[in-house]
Amino acid sequence: MSFGSFEIPHLLGLSWSAQTALLRQNPWLVPLVIGLGLLGLLQPILLLAITFRPRLFALPGDGVCRVRIPDRCPRARRWVAAILACNIVFQIGLATARLTSDPWTPRRSDVHYQCGE
Repeated sequence: MSFGSFEIPHLLGLSWSAQTALLRQNPWLVPLVIGLGLLGLLQPILLLAITFRPRLFALPGDGVCRVRIPDRCPRARRWVAAILACNIVFQIGLATARLTSDPWTPRRSDVHYQCGE
């Protein structure tokens, strides 16, 4: 369930101060964090509901067709595409923010010299 919940707080930082500092430096990430965070809360709840009440969201027809709902429903396809696009933009934005605030090249060169190579 943790994979399906995006784990936004874990990706932002280990402490509340680190998370808020990152969002203050990159305010354009805030709407993505809010949207993906809400989806991250909703998805495990839906997974638990389906686990304990499988008929709650049951659809008529073959089980394979149920998995392929986005293929047959244009609205679902748009939602899936929008969620994936938001997640991709968030991941790229987070990587960019991390590289500008804490680049890995100086740390890599320090480790390189410490290893004696």
